Formats: sequence, C-alpha cells, structure tokens
Amino acid sequence: MIWNVMDALADDSNSGVGIYGMGGVGKSTLLADVERRIREEKSFDWVAKADVSENLDIKKIQGEIADALDLTDMKNKEYVSGRAELLHKRLKEESENKKVLIILDNLWKGLDLKSVGIPCGHDNKVIGCKLLLTSRNKRVLRREMRCDKAFRLDVLVEQEAKRLFETMVGGKVHVEFEPLVDEALRKSAGLPFLIRAMAKLFIDANLSELNDALNQIELSADGGISAMINKVLQLSYDHLESEEAKNLLKLCAAYGVSEPSVENLVRFVLRKLLVLMLTKQLMNDIYINLLKEKDTE
Repeated sequence: MIWNVMDALADDSNSGVGIYGMGGVGKSTLLADVERRIREEKSFDWVAKADVSENLDIKKIQGEIADALDLTDMKNKEYVSGRAELLHKRLKEESENKKVLIILDNLWKGLDLKSVGIPCGHDNKVIGCKLLLTSRNKRVLRREMRCDKAFRLDVLVEQEAKRLFETMVGGKVHVEFEPLVDEALRKSAGLPFLIRAMAKLFIDANLSELNDALNQIELSADGGISAMINKVLQLSYDHLESEEAKNLLKLCAAYGVSEPSVENLVRFVLRKLLVLMLTKQLMNDIYINLLKEKDTE
C-alpha cells in the first residue's frame, strides 16, 4: 500500500491522493510511514502536516501548515480570513518553483480549502501543490476533496494480525497462552490499534490476569463495539507501569490525535503554557488595578 501511495504522489497527473478505511484500521500509521519516506527521499521541498479531526479548527490547521513553512507572519494575523490570505500567497509563491505537499489527516467531512488558504479551484480541487488526505469515507475524498486517487485500507487478515501481535509481544507466546491469543485476535477484528492494545496486556501477565482481562472485555461487548474498545484501551492504560507513559497518553488524548508528532506535542504544551502565563498576568493586572481603585476611594 505504501508504494501505491508513493507512486500516486509521484505521478504529475495527480494533485490529490487519499487513503480511506474504517476507524482504527491504521490510516494514520500508514500516513506517518509515507511522510517519513518522503522526507528521507526528499521527494518534496516542503512538507506540511495538519490533523483535521471531527472538531474542525481552521486556525489550528492554518497554524500547523504555517509552522511547517516557517511562515512566522501568521502569528500577527488574528482572523481566519487574513491568515488564509497570507497562507495562500505563500503557498502560491512556493509552488511556482518548488514541490509542496500538504498532508491532512482524519477528515470527517469535506474541508473548504479556500477557507484554510490552500490554493484551489471553484470545485475545491487543489492547485499548484499536492494533497495527501485520510478519511473514513471514500465520498469525502473523491467527491468533496476531488482526489484523483483514493486507496482503501482494509483490516488485517488472520496471518497479518498474528504477525503484528507477535511483533508487539516480542515473538511467539508460550503454548499455554495460544488459546487466549486466538481469543484476543478474534475480539480485535483485524484492527491494528486494538491488536497492539491487546498485545500489551500479554506482556508480563499470567494466565489468571489475562483470563480476567478478556472476561472484562467480553462483558463490555454487550454495550457495543465502542464500549468494548474503551474497555481494551482502559485495560491497556492501567497496564502501564510508568506514570510518564500515562501522562504522555493523556497529553495525546488532550491533543486530539492518535499519533501526534513530537513537534506538534511540543507546540501544544507551549500553547498551554502561554495561555496559563497570559491568564496569570491578566489576573495580576486586574488585582493591581483593584488595589489602585481602592486606594483612590
């Protein structure tokens, strides 16, 4: 699959390439692998990536693209329209003599490229630079984002799922654990992120602990697939011994993406710290002003 995506991006007749599939099937992981290879091979002069997510935040998307382009003037623009104009100008200039790739992960619906500042036609088809997108819905990619190519990513077949599981646990499990492995893989339904979460439960666990965990997952299944997934993730989280790992997982959840880059996590933390500092300064100013008003009474 990764080579199909790479070839599609290299084809000059394609301006938009998409990857679609059900949630948890590994779209973001594939996207990260493609991005890594593109950067290693230097296939593009500029590569910008933004996580779109269900709760659309145009300013956040603009900011992530601007950061990748070293567009520092963006910080001086407060309104979305002004930021879009600035970004549009920069992307148009760069695409005249350089290859620019914009990666947009996790589209839940069509995104108006013009509102972001990405050059496009009246049909919302990107112009000048190239787009690499992911979505659960093929229609979003083909009809609304006008992708020239859209690749479907399916769940893992049985042997692929077992190989991933064994990779996560560091090799084949002991024969007495095999029935539990088969049960865990059946419950994972070929979804890579669930297989990884299940595999982590098997590390340094005994039969009693595993039976208990799988029973809890089985009971949660009565609440539907979402309840079962939440139970697996909860057990995987509880299985973490390091508080640092738990805190990082919380930070990832707060950021709202499944596989955030280190750069994006750092930006997120810095933004939070800046807000806290500004809030503290504002409260201090208000307190001083109140004291001054009291002295003048």
